[in-house]
Amino acid sequence: MNFPVHRDKRDKIIFPLSLCFSLFLILSNLIASSRLIVTPYFTIPGGLLLYPFTYVISNIVNEAFGATQTRLMVFYAFLGNLFALCVLKIFSIFPAASPEVSHAWHTIFDTSPIAFFSSFIAFIISQQLDITLFQLLKRCLPQFPPWLRNYFSSSLSQIIDTIIVDMGVIYIGMHYSFTQTLQIMTFSYLYKISSSTLLLPLFHLSIKRILNESKIKTR
Repeated sequence: MNFPVHRDKRDKIIFPLSLCFSLFLILSNLIASSRLIVTPYFTIPGGLLLYPFTYVISNIVNEAFGATQTRLMVFYAFLGNLFALCVLKIFSIFPAASPEVSHAWHTIFDTSPIAFFSSFIAFIISQQLDITLFQLLKRCLPQFPPWLRNYFSSSLSQIIDTIIVDMGVIYIGMHYSFTQTLQIMTFSYLYKISSSTLLLPLFHLSIKRILNESKIKTR
C-alpha cells in the first residue's frame, strides 16, 4: 500500500527526486561513454560513480508512490537523456573556435552508437525489472522491510544492467577482449552492490522523511 500523501505534498516530494534521478542518469551516460576509471586493482566505467543513485531514487518513489509513478519518472528521465544527447550531437556539427576546443568537445561528449543503444537498453530493461521485483517482493513478502526490498530488487536487476551495458560499451564499443570485459563486468557489479549497501541508510532515511511529511505513523 502506498503512502496517502496530499497531491501538493506529493508533487513537492516527487519533483526533486525526479530531477535528481534524471541528472544522475544523464551524467552517468555522458561519462560512461568515453571514460574508464583505472586503478592498480580494478577498472570500472566512469559512469558507475553516480549510476547506483538512480536505483535508490526509483525504489524510494516505488515504495512511497507505487509502480505507476515510478515508471512515469523513468520514462521522463529517458526522454530527458535522449534529448540531452540529441542536443550534443546537433552542436557537434557546428565548427568550434579552434581545433583544440573541437578535440576537447569530441573527447568529452562524443558517444558511439553502440554505447548509446546499449546504455539505453540496459537502463530500460533493468529499471523495469527493478520496479517489478520491488512490487513483487512487497506483495509476496510484506514482512520484508523496505530497505531489504530495495537491496534485493536493485541487486538482481543490476546484473542485467551490467551485462548489457558492459558488453555493449566495453566489449563491442571499446574493443576490449572478452576476458578483460568479464573482469571489468565483475568489478562493475561488485561496485554496484557495494554502493547499494552503502546507500541503504539514505533509502531508509528518505522513506522515514516521506512518512513524516505525510503524517503517517509507522506500524
